[in-house]
Amino acid sequence: MGEGLGRIKNRTHIDLGIDLESFCKSLEDLLIKLQYKEVLNENDKPYLVRK
Repeated sequence: MGEGLGRIKNRTHIDLGIDLESFCKSLEDLLIKLQYKEVLNENDKPYLVRK
């Protein structure tokens, strides 16, 4: 997931009609929780938002 995140972050300047910056932020937060073995909940699911 981290490698995919890096690829997406390099393309946030491209207008695809999706807010990739907020998607990347939610993925980063999820990765941190996974690394520290924190409990996940429904709010931790990454999601896409249309611009």
